[in-house]
Formats: sequence, C-alpha cells, structure tokens
Amino acid sequence: YICYHIMVYRYVYIQSVVKRGECMEYFEPVLKLTIMGLIPVILSVVLFLLINKTKLGKVNYWITQVFVGILFGGFAILSTECGIPMSGAVLNVRDAAPLCAGLIFGPTAGLVSGVIGAIERYFAAFWGVGVYTQWACVLGTLAAGIVGALIKKFVFGKREIAETMLFHIGFIPHLRT
Repeated sequence: YICYHIMVYRYVYIQSVVKRGECMEYFEPVLKLTIMGLIPVILSVVLFLLINKTKLGKVNYWITQVFVGILFGGFAILSTECGIPMSGAVLNVRDAAPLCAGLIFGPTAGLVSGVIGAIERYFAAFWGVGVYTQWACVLGTLAAGIVGALIKKFVFGKREIAETMLFHIGFIPHLRT
C-alpha cells in the first residue's frame, strides 16, 4: 500500500511537471524508480497469495521465511545494481524490499533480506557504486529490514496494517541522514 500511494503522488507530480514543460530530463528516472518501487509490492502480493492459497503455505515456517528473505534480498541487490546515476549519486529503491519482507512476511524475512542487501551494498562500493555513501546506505538497508521486522512483530503481530500507517512506516528507515 505504501508504494502504491507514493507512486500516485509521483504520478501527480510528474503530470504537473510535464504540463509545465519543465524538467523533462527527470521524467525517465522517476518513471524507472516508480517501476522499481512497484516490483517489491507485486512480488509481495504474489508470494502472499502463493503462501496462503497453495501448498506452499504448509512448508516449514523457517524455510519459508529464509526463502522469502533471500528472494527480497535478491531484489535489494537488483535495485542497487540497476540504480539511476544522477548528479553524482545513484538513485534506487533498495530499502523497499527489506521493508516489505519484514512487514508482510515476518521478522526473519525482513532481517535476512536486510542483511543480504546491506552486505551487497557494502561490497558495491568497491566497484564504484557510491563510495561516499557506503556506510549510510548499508545502515539504511539494515534499518529497513530491522524496522519492518520489529514493527511486524511488536506493533502489529497478526493484525492487518492500515494504509496510512504503512505510509509513515516507509519514512522511518530514511530518517538516517
């Protein structure tokens, strides 16, 4: 839900920019980030339905959690590597994957995906991806996984999460800088 609302706000902003004819060079990166932000949401919906509606839900809890964590960690890696270079920085939505994994599937999935994304981001600096922001990005990715895990476990448990709360939760990992 959080990514959906962010995408709607981005779409409205893009429409206003396009109508004014300003900043057309920013349209493509914002569109790419929007699509990359939708991928963990779509992946979450598909996995949630598969786990709850098929025999995949009968698999051991820990195996499912680790599998989901690895899958979302892989998306965090993909997001890092497919980032958009702009003004000396690389824009990406790497934190969305661990946050979605933790909030929707549970603490273990969030922690596993956060650790995978953080380790890859640490090593990505050695081949030229944001050397100056290395530690901030590593800690942010870890924070996304930890925040998603903690909120799911201690705040919501098995209850459903309201859309407005998801929107606010999405900002928590980004308060690091």
